[in-house]
Amino acid sequence: MAELNTPFDYRNILIGEEIIYRALLQQEDFARQVLHGAEWTDRDQIEKSGAYFKSNVLRADFAIPAELQHCLPKPPCPWDKQKDEVEVAKFKPIVTGSDGVYTYQFLVKRLDTNQDVIRYSLDSSKLHASIRSEFSYFEIGVLGAFTGPAIIEISKFHRGTLDYTFKYRFDMK
Repeated sequence: MAELNTPFDYRNILIGEEIIYRALLQQEDFARQVLHGAEWTDRDQIEKSGAYFKSNVLRADFAIPAELQHCLPKPPCPWDKQKDEVEVAKFKPIVTGSDGVYTYQFLVKRLDTNQDVIRYSLDSSKLHASIRSEFSYFEIGVLGAFTGPAIIEISKFHRGTLDYTFKYRFDMK
């Protein structure tokens, strides 16, 4: 990763790999408990390990205040660590590492109707030109007010083709 003169602010930007990691932790738990039809495969384990590793590497490019140093093992901060509840205000722009091969799409959807509640859009112009090849920046766009059961749907693309989808179930507050 590029050495940043001004690192990202962990209070105002989420690390995408941390969201993926938490989604896969939840999927693994659900599969163990035979809930929601969740299954767990070797590929899921590889993705989870990769997301954990990448999120730790990305943290080096973030200014992380002392009060948020406790975020693992259930990132991202400032989301609740004990429950799968997220307040709308705690959704922030997202940064992921970029390798030129894989990219992501992040959507927050109502669980009951599958309608989009929050849609993220890729906006590289928010990044300094010197780091655009190493990071992807996703701007948040709120589509509608909603509280209740929801999912974060993370789609992973390999050179523009859908490769994998991760889902994280939670209650939006």
